[in-house]
Order: sequence, then C-alpha cells, then structure tokens
Amino acid sequence: MKKKIMVLLFITILVIIPTYVNADNNTKNVDEEKEIILNESTKYLKTVNVYENVEKDSYGNIVKADLISSDSYELTKEEYENADTDISKTLVTRDSTTVETTYKMMTTYLTYVNNTYRYKNQLNWLNFPAVRSYDVIGIGHYSDVTISGSPYFNLEYYTTSGTHFNLFYYTSQSFTKGESATFMLPLPNLSSLTVTYYYDIQKVNPYSTVTSQVAAGDYTHGIDSSLTLSQALNHDVNATLGIVHDSSVYNMFDTINEAEVYWSGTW
Repeated sequence: MKKKIMVLLFITILVIIPTYVNADNNTKNVDEEKEIILNESTKYLKTVNVYENVEKDSYGNIVKADLISSDSYELTKEEYENADTDISKTLVTRDSTTVETTYKMMTTYLTYVNNTYRYKNQLNWLNFPAVRSYDVIGIGHYSDVTISGSPYFNLEYYTTSGTHFNLFYYTSQSFTKGESATFMLPLPNLSSLTVTYYYDIQKVNPYSTVTSQVAAGDYTHGIDSSLTLSQALNHDVNATLGIVHDSSVYNMFDTINEAEVYWSGTW
C-alpha cells in the first residue's frame, strides 16, 4: 500500500475554479481532431477496505462507518479480467466487520492533437464502491509545461435500470506540476462508471526547447463518508507522486500507484 502525505509547511498558490460545463461545450470529437496516441500506460488495480459499525442507505451505499484499513494492489490484465465482482464476494459482512473489494483500471495517455500535446487520464470501475463521496482524478507533469485553455472532464455512467448520464460538474485545481478535478460519485446502483480527464499543454517559456515530457495519471477515491469538498480539495499534484493529499486527510482516501507515460524529442 502506498500512502502519499503532504505536510503544508509553506503557502501553495493554486487556482480553484468551480466549473459546470454544458455537455455540448465540453464534448470534443476525437476523430475530427485526429488525435495521435504517442504513449500510454495502464494499471489494473484491486483495493480492499475494511470497515466496522457500518450503516447503509437505501441504495446499499455506506453512509457511516469506522475505517480499519485500506490496501491497494496491482493486478495483471488477466487477473483483472477474471476478477469475481459478484456483490456477495466484494461486500462481505461478518459480525461488525465489513470487507469491501473493488477493481478499477486506469490508463494515462500522452497524445498529439491540433499541433500540441495532450495529457489524458481515464479511470474505469469494474465494480462500484460502497462509499460514494468525493474522488479526485489528476495528472502530474514537469514544471516547464502548463495547461493550455480549459481541461475536459466527464463522468459517464449507466444505472442498473439502463439510464445513461454524462456529468460535467467538477472543481478544477491547477498546480505548478499538475492539474486535478474533484467531483462526487453518483449514488444510484450502477452498471458502468468511467471518469475521463484531459487537457492540452503549452510551454511555460514559449522560447524554450522541451526535450522530455511526463504525464503521471493518478486517482484517489474517498473512503470516508464524512469527507467534505474542502477536505478533498486539500491536495497537491506533481509528476513524482501524483495526487498528494494533506496529512490531515490522507487516510480518508485510498491510494494507488500512478500510471506514467514519457516522451522524448525536440519541441
């Protein structure tokens, strides 16, 4: 298990933009843009959370509990595809202890589109978490590049009744070495859940020459039902550690290893 802790010993300047984007404005046609994938990296992940004194809502989601432990593991593609996601196996209660097992796949892309570079992170849930709180998706990068324009965010899901949703509401944060989107997971019973986040980049110094790039995709899931938006926003993003939550709230999230992609050349 990897725990990433940020102790705030100095003042960090960041941009926080609560953003609600209309679907038509926030949707980009990749085919029209002729996006070229230069590199990609996929992580297959298993997380086991142990709770005590669990209380659930009408959907079966955990609304109150005492977290005992949280551990994440990397799987092979074969192990991930063969995972048993039956709820009788992934949410097991014995006496006062509930063990939750979830699986997710995260892919980071470095692409070229519209004469510039794009960093993209996509997270797919294989089965769905019992705690629906605030999650964070982010990408770390080197300090010689920065975001160009506005990021794209989409939370796409299907309910078990077959209803399809695309949600574009999120809180955006910009850091010296990364970007992030913080959002709330939907409450209904789900059959599919995918989170997509990307942005185009530009040089910090337009007259400089960039010879290497990294996009370090990361995702943290809120595992404490009492988590607030202000607590979820208390984080940093960089290319070395990905999303780094403040030490006061780091145990309210599960953590996974970043999916990193690299590029070298002359730009």
